[in-house]
Amino acid sequence: MDLNEVIADVQRKMEWYKDYLQEIGAERLNFAGKFSVKDGYLEVSKSIVEILKLRISDRREAANWESFFNILVERSEQAGIIILRSGKVGNNTHRTLDVKEFRGFVIYDELAPFIFINGADAKAAQIFTLVHELAHVWLGASGVSNNGLDTAGYRMNSMEKLCNDIAAEVLVPATDLLERWKSATDFVQQVEKLSSFYKVSTVVIARRLFDLEIIEKDAYWNYYQLQASRWSKNKTMQKSSGNYYLTLPVNNGKTFTKAVLYSVFSNKTLFRDGARLLGMKPANLNTLADKMGL
Repeated sequence: MDLNEVIADVQRKMEWYKDYLQEIGAERLNFAGKFSVKDGYLEVSKSIVEILKLRISDRREAANWESFFNILVERSEQAGIIILRSGKVGNNTHRTLDVKEFRGFVIYDELAPFIFINGADAKAAQIFTLVHELAHVWLGASGVSNNGLDTAGYRMNSMEKLCNDIAAEVLVPATDLLERWKSATDFVQQVEKLSSFYKVSTVVIARRLFDLEIIEKDAYWNYYQLQASRWSKNKTMQKSSGNYYLTLPVNNGKTFTKAVLYSVFSNKTLFRDGARLLGMKPANLNTLADKMGL
């Protein structure tokens, strides 16, 4: 499966990065594995919001879904979590990742957790997946994710259900949603408006309303069935910007990419090995470093 190949590549990157961090004396992340499934989703979501310094105003200031996703990625990496995103296997443009196989995964480590987001997914779905995977880091567990929004949660294991609840609260805080919800307003129009504001899918908004007992299960399920096709029709696989040197750090994670380059140019890692870690030719490392301002 493509998933196995991608996981193997990320594991190889993570092993190198852990050695790199240990050499420079980095300490474990104090939030990694801080909670367990016995803890409530509110407590975990509060910690994530605090570490990422998320504010409701971040949604207003983000021009679109991509902008908000980038805010989440940047703050996650500042906190010490490596975020990789790609819609293909390695550099093979003919091997597009299948969203049905997986939306993302996290390889947990208290020093260097790595999260991979399937760039072939819809942008709104990528945002939810990212925060779901962040929840795994706080809970100290690796995992491969699908969103599980097509069920009432009863068939999901406790870890995945908790991660979904955490992601929903981080992205669409209950207290804020209840203040914005107007029961007398047209349901579909309001869900779409809230989706645009919070930068999540309309299905996430509807699911949040169901979980908060604002709408009934049948209403949610009917809405889900009507809207689910949007994720496939509107999926926005991360395409190359036309600039190879802008796309590559996104695929590998900017923090990881910089670490490899620093190691190469300080003569601690061979050009050949650094290029292999980043999935590029050794001759292009100098240009990449220049483009990243290193």
